[in-house]
Amino acid sequence: MDRHFARTLARGLTVLRSFTPADPELGNREIAARTGLSPSTVSRMTYTLVRLGYLRQHSRGGKYRLGPATIAFGYPLLTSMDARVVARPLMDELSRQCQGAVSMAIRDRLNMVYLESCRSAARFSMVPDIGTSMPIASSVAGHAFLAACSASGRESVLNQIRIKQPKLYAGNVAHVERALHDIQERGYCSSTLMRRGMPAVGAPLRCVVGEEFVSFTCTVPSVPGGAPDLPAEIGPKLLAMIRRIEQRLHELARTSSDPRDL
Repeated sequence: MDRHFARTLARGLTVLRSFTPADPELGNREIAARTGLSPSTVSRMTYTLVRLGYLRQHSRGGKYRLGPATIAFGYPLLTSMDARVVARPLMDELSRQCQGAVSMAIRDRLNMVYLESCRSAARFSMVPDIGTSMPIASSVAGHAFLAACSASGRESVLNQIRIKQPKLYAGNVAHVERALHDIQERGYCSSTLMRRGMPAVGAPLRCVVGEEFVSFTCTVPSVPGGAPDLPAEIGPKLLAMIRRIEQRLHELARTSSDPRDL
């Protein structure tokens, strides 16, 4: 047992994590079922989180929603990431060029969480919002992340997925292996698993940002009678965008470290 581990804090965060875009409103019983915590523990947690502003409770029905205080967790991270600031205009440019959606993601445990997304309003209406998460094992963003990891780091993550998400691991391990091979050979991987009928490509940023590995994806809707291999068209464009981001981050780092600027 880790004596430094704060169980009460961990339980409170587990309660907050039980809310998702698909299920933004939950009652105590639903939270208990999702978290495995006892009803009495959940009741104490939700009461405290409401008092602190991290949850809001409806006057009718008694269900809870995430409160405004939760925004304070993510905002400092988003504003402090130079990569997000640098990437945003280039992502917007690529989304318009490809008439699709371009997203940026980092790892959150066994998921990839989106930090930024841009879409072309002309042809693409569905795009992951900031904060949306997808499993590493089944997403092109996750496969790109795995390619950025060291061999030992990648093995550790895959072992965690194998143990904690055995069905997801078994159903996607072949796709992961193919994606890793593709990234090594051509710099990007492709998948139609993210959204049916919507080809997607993914590639990692080659530099570490704030101790995080960042991956980018580009998704486009299929057009009947269009290009027979859309991933082969958008993959090189995604790579070109990422190289521009890397160059700008390198220039930014060099400028900030120049003693003449102090």
